[in-house]
Amino acid sequence: MKKSTRSEILRLSMACSLSAIAIMSGESLGKWKMEKQMQNLYPLSARIVTINETSDEVTAEDSNGNLWGFSGTEDYELGDTVALIMNSKGTKDIKDDEIVSSRYSGNANDWWKEYCDSDTTIVDWNANGNELSFMTSDGIELYAEKTENIYK
Repeated sequence: MKKSTRSEILRLSMACSLSAIAIMSGESLGKWKMEKQMQNLYPLSARIVTINETSDEVTAEDSNGNLWGFSGTEDYELGDTVALIMNSKGTKDIKDDEIVSSRYSGNANDWWKEYCDSDTTIVDWNANGNELSFMTSDGIELYAEKTENIYK
């Protein structure tokens, strides 16, 4: 084998080895950075308090009274619940946190009140000691199961 062929094989082997090391290092560094970023993310539930369709901005209030704004009025209504993914940016001060994503999470706007204040009546019920079932005048069936005996 010629000397130049050996050195070419040696260079090619070194290049392949260095490439493999670089790829593995890059992948490890990428995973480390992603894990570090994930540590700063947290979920937050909030209720829609204002909607400005002109500017396409929504304001939501969390349970601590903090107001959070994001764009995309879409089909939001006042009182809707929104699930926010927040980035703390690694700081303890909540004022610099930012919304990473927002998703509609339902409308908790007294959903039960209209039903309870309606003329709906219980038309039938059954109880067997462990289960209670109701049939209401609007055709809804409700079930409840007993989980413990607290009354003697």
